[in-house]
Amino acid sequence: MTNRLDRAAVREALEAQPSALCGVLVMVSVGGEQALFIRLGADGGIHRLGVGSLDTGERERFIGTTTPETFERVRAKVTPELLKWCGQGGSDPYPRGEVCELVVALKQPDGEESMMCWRYGLDSQWPPPEVCEFVAAAVEATDPWYEEQKDAVRRRSQQDSYAWWQFFALPHA
Repeated sequence: MTNRLDRAAVREALEAQPSALCGVLVMVSVGGEQALFIRLGADGGIHRLGVGSLDTGERERFIGTTTPETFERVRAKVTPELLKWCGQGGSDPYPRGEVCELVVALKQPDGEESMMCWRYGLDSQWPPPEVCEFVAAAVEATDPWYEEQKDAVRRRSQQDSYAWWQFFALPHA
């Protein structure tokens, strides 16, 4: 995370040239368990876990590559309104419901990162709308790739469940 003096410089650099962004990280934990993890690079590298809720039971993490357009869709959602929260965050002193933590990090090619962190209750006030909209956009942009990965695992699992058939011999009369 950049120090307080560098926050403004990072924000200004990203506002002046959004294409300077080369990586995005979004992490959400609910009750101390990771519910969403998205790491997306301009080169198409992607890591994804979950949908942001523990109710779904999705615990598999997928790592691979996607199209550069996926990253561009997310980068397009980096607005000046979002960037004003870089280096900031908030913590609800009296969170209602399960405690949630949200981290959003933006990385530049020179390695500089700018982060925003939020701690809130599931039933209390959430982070600002522009932060929530960015998280939703990152989920939406990576969903097609994520669903493909889950489908591939399901197909492999189904194929494996019938693999024993090749060893089955019909009785001879």
